[in-house]
Amino acid sequence: MDAAAEYRQIVIATHNPLSRLSEGQVRIVRELATREDAKVVVASTRNPYDLNDYPQVKTYLCAYENRPMAMEALAKILVGLIPAEGKLPVSLSEEYPRAR
Repeated sequence: MDAAAEYRQIVIATHNPLSRLSEGQVRIVRELATREDAKVVVASTRNPYDLNDYPQVKTYLCAYENRPMAMEALAKILVGLIPAEGKLPVSLSEEYPRAR
């Protein structure tokens, strides 16, 4: 957390090789998301359901994989070179239903 203290924009990429994120990843995201002096973006690199573990996150992207092409596209979205046009193919919760 100390390493992130000086930054005002923070991008966190999460990855869950199993069905749930590790408690360590969840703790880091939750702690950074409480910062009022920084814009925090979370990008799931596998499972869109990660958002259910930290609903306080305001900006959330799903890449669905962590292969180089997906990470390059994610980077382009983050810096504004391409728009994020995807639609959520599943329902995460009542607050985040499947996009139509």
